Amino acid sequence: MKETQPLFPQELYSKDLSTIKGVYFTRREIDVIACILNGRTTKSIASLLPLKSTTKVKDDLSEHRRNKISENLHYEFIKPRAVEKHIHNIKSKMKCNTREGIIDFVESSDKHVPLRKYYSLLRIAVAFQKSLKDISKLKHGIGPVHLIDFEKNKEPKNSLISHLQSHLELAGITASSGARKKEGTQIICVFPEFLKEIDFSTYFQKFGQNSDKVLFLFLDRKKQNKIPEELKGSNIVDFSEYENYYFSFFEVIKKLHPDFNFEAIIDKFKNEYEKINVLTESGPSQVVLANNKPISKSHPLLRWGFLSAVFIVSLIGIGYLAFHRYSSVPQIITNLVIPTESILLDRSELMARLDKKFKGNKGIQAVAIVGAGGGGKTTFAKQYAHPQKSPVIWEIHAETKGSLAASFESLAIELSKTEEDKIILTELQKIKNVTEKEEKIILFVKEHLRLYPNWVLIYDNVEKYADIDGYFPKEPKIWGEGRIILTTQNSNIQNNQYISHVVQIGELTSDQKLDLFCKILNKDKIDTFVLPRAEETKKFLDSLPPYPLDISLAAYYIKATNIPYQKYMELLEECDREFILTQKNILKEAGDYSKTRYGIITASLQHIINTRKDFLDLLLIISLLDSQNIPQELLEGFKNKAIVNDFIYNLNKYSLITNEFSPLELNKTFSIHRSTQETSLAYLIKKLNLEKNNHLLTSITQNFENYVNKGVKKKDDFLEMKLLGRHCEVFLSHDNLITGTMRVAISKELGEIYRYLNHPLKAEKILKESLKNLNLYDHKNNFDKAKILLYLALVYWDLGDHRKAKDLCEQSVIIYEKYFPENHSDIIRPLANLGHVLRELGHYKQAIIALGKTSKIRERYFENQGKMAWSISDLSALATLGYTYCEIGHYEKAKNLLQKSLDIFKKQFPTNSIGTFRTLSMLGKTHYKLGNYREAKKILEQCYRIGIKEYPQNHYTLLWVVESLGNVHKGLGNYKEAKKILNECLTAYERHYGGKNHEGIARVLLDLGCVCLDEGRIDSAEKYIRKSLEIFQHNKHSLSYESLENLSAVYLKKSTDERNKGNIQQAQNFEAQSASYLKQALEIVKVHFPSDSPHIRRIQSKLNSLRSYS
Repeated sequence: MKETQPLFPQELYSKDLSTIKGVYFTRREIDVIACILNGRTTKSIASLLPLKSTTKVKDDLSEHRRNKISENLHYEFIKPRAVEKHIHNIKSKMKCNTREGIIDFVESSDKHVPLRKYYSLLRIAVAFQKSLKDISKLKHGIGPVHLIDFEKNKEPKNSLISHLQSHLELAGITASSGARKKEGTQIICVFPEFLKEIDFSTYFQKFGQNSDKVLFLFLDRKKQNKIPEELKGSNIVDFSEYENYYFSFFEVIKKLHPDFNFEAIIDKFKNEYEKINVLTESGPSQVVLANNKPISKSHPLLRWGFLSAVFIVSLIGIGYLAFHRYSSVPQIITNLVIPTESILLDRSELMARLDKKFKGNKGIQAVAIVGAGGGGKTTFAKQYAHPQKSPVIWEIHAETKGSLAASFESLAIELSKTEEDKIILTELQKIKNVTEKEEKIILFVKEHLRLYPNWVLIYDNVEKYADIDGYFPKEPKIWGEGRIILTTQNSNIQNNQYISHVVQIGELTSDQKLDLFCKILNKDKIDTFVLPRAEETKKFLDSLPPYPLDISLAAYYIKATNIPYQKYMELLEECDREFILTQKNILKEAGDYSKTRYGIITASLQHIINTRKDFLDLLLIISLLDSQNIPQELLEGFKNKAIVNDFIYNLNKYSLITNEFSPLELNKTFSIHRSTQETSLAYLIKKLNLEKNNHLLTSITQNFENYVNKGVKKKDDFLEMKLLGRHCEVFLSHDNLITGTMRVAISKELGEIYRYLNHPLKAEKILKESLKNLNLYDHKNNFDKAKILLYLALVYWDLGDHRKAKDLCEQSVIIYEKYFPENHSDIIRPLANLGHVLRELGHYKQAIIALGKTSKIRERYFENQGKMAWSISDLSALATLGYTYCEIGHYEKAKNLLQKSLDIFKKQFPTNSIGTFRTLSMLGKTHYKLGNYREAKKILEQCYRIGIKEYPQNHYTLLWVVESLGNVHKGLGNYKEAKKILNECLTAYERHYGGKNHEGIARVLLDLGCVCLDEGRIDSAEKYIRKSLEIFQHNKHSLSYESLENLSAVYLKKSTDERNKGNIQQAQNFEAQSASYLKQALEIVKVHFPSDSPHIRRIQSKLNSLRSYS
């Protein structure tokens, strides 16, 4: 191999990296430092570093046990938590607070290049170990191996033998060394670099007949003066022939089992190795370490070494110039005070993001840190700024104009280093005119600050840019070059031209909350605190707002008072004055922060209300709904769009809007944190005395009801309906605020939403309660009563109780006709649904009358409006009328009406997938009745694709389409597929209708009977059809005529079969039975179908044929 000795990360560590700048680091800490230098995150570091094995494989263990132990060596990786602890220890040793501090520490040492090399070796070593683990999973059958070392002068742990033994075991091969050897064991002999006189005859005598099981390893065979005669013709591996130890080792594996194919694993490692080598050799900062042997000047290692030397010399030159530039600058000027590291959060990823925003730019760079009050913005800004190598790091309190001026004056004092400066500043401080004094002090700071290159200024708690404009550095020629960190709740500040970038401070993760809480409560005793109460603590923390302020406040309060978690939550909910005051005092004692969550939010709310009086109503609205996914369109029902946009702008200004992902379209909804909403409602209840003064709530309820009703009518988005339902639920939960009338207004709409979401029992319950409350609180409200009755009718339709649905629809229609003008557009929907349920019950004559009324009402309602617009109810009625004609037997007329409804739906309501779905389902069934099976299949498949997007997977509405597809397969002759589909539908219908004698079940049984009839399976056909007839007759349903007509076909087939057998009497009996079934069918269709129904003519024709035949 090219390297004369194996070069592993641990060897480089021992040689060059155990100390950096005189500070000792463990090998694992060096692993982590190397990874940080190469930009790896905590999780990716953990995924790279295997756990160090503490298992030693003993020679005297059974082979099975040794293999089991070997399988587990080295192949569990360390946890991210362990990486964080190592990083914490590294920072402590380096006396820094950030990852950037770690990088700076290394780059200022002479270990930067060796650490780069170490990282490459580490990656190669891990890739190699993974390859060995892959080999261990193969059934290669390589037996035990015994290693003999002819070089006795090396340290055992660094010798080639020790590496070979550990790597063989990783590959699942039992390896031993020393004096003992078991029978049948393969032997590997390792020779030193320079072979001395050795009596090989003695060894060959020991090997005896097993000499073919001996493998000889040379580091460099060419360096041997003479190869002993005994070795000629033996198995030999010469390490010098391969690129390095790793590839030499793979050759050893192949020699141990020459008939086994290891190439796939070896090639995989080779590809990984080459990738790492390419990266290693891609720049002077990643030099490959050479061995101690002389190499030629043209060798790539030397060439890169030379370039690296030039690079390092260049850096030294730059450093020399920088030293002279800074030599005239005084010691660092700062006023930063940060909490002790023991209670600081590790926000290294955020630190890296902020650092990235500043990298590579000159002049003045300004980055805004944006987040909710109490989110840790100030502490984070200080954490970042504290370790920076800047001559001036200054925090400017920008909350008020007075604090801003005072901060600048304090900075001016610190910048006054000469007697002359101090005299000038003293004179400036004596100026009586406040504006003039501020301007002169700003000018003084400008002139002095530009002498300090790369200064850092923190503008803390900025409300809006205009407040700090005169104090804000803009021109590098005037202020010098430096960095600005601005902390604010105002998300809109990102639009300012002087703000280069924004870093959002979000919510704490569960782990971060637990870590901070435990640090404050127990400091170094985290584990002893967490383990006994882990679940209880996590549950408690989950109930708190996920921000550092709230977690810290809870920890300090509990630490000071020793109260249980439950008691703290009770105090938090009550939020009385004494509790808030105690919180403030505890915070003051813990640090220099005294704002509570309640104080932050109520101050922000008051600012918003003061901005515009219209915002008060809007704040109350969003406090009464679910805090997540609040529709902007809902607010636009109260105020115009411009006011709503301004309102959202102001919510953003105080970071009251969260950045959580919305499942709906961009800008359609926004969310606020639940704790913010709770505080907001509590504040507004007191401010507006809402429990006694509810006129504002009445107005809000009316507008909210209109918005929800609009969504209920549209019903074109399942997710939107689900979110709308959640808003209704939260609104109704405010028992202390809403009246009985308000409850009815919203609960009736929620009932319809539940029905749409396939929760019919929940819908039935809430609608019955709504009807009861309406009679109790507002019994004269006939409009709402008619609507509730209709909604209940639709629920019973879904539950399969069509008779109850019919009765309720009729009651709804009667109320509309009695109390409202007949041409009122709202009557169309209950009439359309009445027609629908009458059709389903088989009352076709009545169905056509009801559906015909909708057309007349529509014509009268729009007679003075020129071109008539279609509502969804109009189109649903038209489609239902079309399908009623289909069931009567007028298929062409049905097809035309359904196609017309579909065309208008697509044109006028292109996003209403539900309307399109329903119309397609009826149109597909109509084409099936016409015998257009392929067209029917195409339409129904399109319909099903729409349906599975709009309805839950188990929704009964989808079953109707699937059932129709089963019949289409029957028509196409695909009987096997038809039976499979129809049997699945039968099971689903029985589950949906609770195994009842429902006509939907009867319909599928009839379909299955027809398939069996077409297949010639007469007995099965009769069984299915008779069962369907029993259910239809039990429900007094007119579709019993179809069962009777098909039973007639069954007995006609039986008659033919008997006649062919010569059983004339039996054939005549069956013919008579067939005719009897046709007579019964004819009587039913004459009663329930219009006189022009093709079904009457068809059945009469069949009956006539039978009579003439007999």
